[in-house]
Amino acid sequence: EDVFTWHLSEKTCTHVLNFAVGNYGLDQAILRLKREYPRYRTPVVVLGVVPSTIVRILSVWKHYNEYGNTLGFKPRFIMRRGRLDLIRNFIDEESKFLSYRQYLPEIQRYDPFYEMKFRKDMLCFPYVASIMADPGRNIPLLTLVAWDRWLERSNRQDAYPMPMGVIMKRNLKLRVQLFRENEEAKELMRGLAEELASYSSQQGFSPVFLWMPQKDDVLFVARHGEYYGEFVDYVRERMPVIDLTPELLGRRDLDGMYSDDSQYGGHLSAAGNAWAAELIYRRMEEEGILKQLPFGKGEAV
Repeated sequence: EDVFTWHLSEKTCTHVLNFAVGNYGLDQAILRLKREYPRYRTPVVVLGVVPSTIVRILSVWKHYNEYGNTLGFKPRFIMRRGRLDLIRNFIDEESKFLSYRQYLPEIQRYDPFYEMKFRKDMLCFPYVASIMADPGRNIPLLTLVAWDRWLERSNRQDAYPMPMGVIMKRNLKLRVQLFRENEEAKELMRGLAEELASYSSQQGFSPVFLWMPQKDDVLFVARHGEYYGEFVDYVRERMPVIDLTPELLGRRDLDGMYSDDSQYGGHLSAAGNAWAAELIYRRMEEEGILKQLPFGKGEAV
């Protein structure tokens, strides 16, 4: 009962199906939509997307960006001559995982984070030179790891122990950079938005693009200005968009809108979900989308 889809079910008197998957990017969400929609046809599809999706859509092996996510192999799209081309998951069965090294050349070819981030962040001999290659990351991170391990020893149940602060700030910086400067990432984001619009037209449902910034995104926008507005406007020209950013910027209880397992606000809290459902319902009513729902018996995704 804590997720906004449950609240929408209550408000619309319909069965709102929830197909959300943690850490999925827009690319995987669209692939799953195409797989599930023929079995669960509905007049309205609400697709919730977070700004960090611009990072996720570039990944093939998430370990190259999210160190330690060694099971995170995935497909991805690339743009070829203005059209989406699917690069299928190289590790799509257990036998391949057990011999994953033979697939690394192709994985590294299509995952830009191997060169952009993974290799640069590796600490190797001579270690002083390696550390000083990026002192702004490595020195604070090593200091905090040492402090956390031998002196402070933060609660091991914490979702984000103290050293993760450095990592989360770098993650935010990365997605800001991709939205502002990386033409490959921006073109791919636009291509995926076009694919969602095209598929909705083919299947005859109304898409709603729900843009859900994390708390650190909202705080960044409040201090430094919008960094993803250009993309959101692009999507808005093709389908209804519900952007939570303006409403969140005006809330004094921002902390309460996000779950307390992370100071960076990766997930809405119970109160945040209830609030989001009310906002989504109101915006869908204003757009005339609710009229398409068979109240009391239908399903919305």
